[in-house]
Amino acid sequence: MTSMEWLNFRHLYAFWMVKKTGGFKSAADEIKVSQSTISEQVTLLEGYFEKSLFQRNTREVKLTEIGQELFVYADSIFEKSRQINILIRDEDRVGPTTLKAGIIGGVSRNLVYRFLKEPLEQGVISNFEVFNGSLNRLLDACLNYEIDFFISVVPPSGKDLAMFESQVIAKSNICIAGDKKIISKIKRPRKSPIHLDLYNYKFPFFEGDIVSKFSKRKNIDFNLKLNTDDISLLRFFANSHEGISLIPEIGIMEDFHDKRLDKMILSFVKPISFYAIYPKVSAKTPLLEQLLNNFK
Repeated sequence: MTSMEWLNFRHLYAFWMVKKTGGFKSAADEIKVSQSTISEQVTLLEGYFEKSLFQRNTREVKLTEIGQELFVYADSIFEKSRQINILIRDEDRVGPTTLKAGIIGGVSRNLVYRFLKEPLEQGVISNFEVFNGSLNRLLDACLNYEIDFFISVVPPSGKDLAMFESQVIAKSNICIAGDKKIISKIKRPRKSPIHLDLYNYKFPFFEGDIVSKFSKRKNIDFNLKLNTDDISLLRFFANSHEGISLIPEIGIMEDFHDKRLDKMILSFVKPISFYAIYPKVSAKTPLLEQLLNNFK
């Protein structure tokens, strides 16, 4: 390949449509050409790059690692083309519409509620569709146009950094939460230890053993009953009056404001961040960008 060669955008479009529509036949139907034409154009594109773009040993349309990276850039190119058409032809401008969001299991429903409430009330977005899933499932869903973005406590890392961007949309202190009488007892200094059941927030980036540190500082003998990253479940146990939960503060905000629970912020623990994650380059559609601007 010489520096004077140009990428054939017809071939790139065929490749992009195969992935976008889910197959060679569906891409051919969409573009209104034969399936053999689509196959030939993809083959020519692979010849141009001298790389395989699709995995051939599977019934599904699966991209190779190089194919995934190329798809992100192709997606950007054809999204810009769509925006140019809207601008030049003065077609329907972007107005209130639907955004599809994913949520990693364990993310606080309070956070999701706060994230969605204002845009819905203001009419910026007419409605949301919200889906739960694992990190890998939601990464795939973003690349396959099933969702526009997802919310996670873990930012992209490793090879995912080549295809995804992220923005912090909230931070939360870590606290001990529970019945007012229990929290009041914890706050008071004492000589002899007290015994309490503990429902613990399990987060991969905590530094050291938070439970042990807190136990020594407050002279508490904890009976660890549960380790989980599910904030909603920890909120349930905090309200059970049978012990206390170590939990991100955002998970019990309503309970605290309504005086159902009391809390004690753990100042020696760094706040955790929540991220909106979306495909790189192409992902910030005007709607998503408008939504994320509220959290800068």
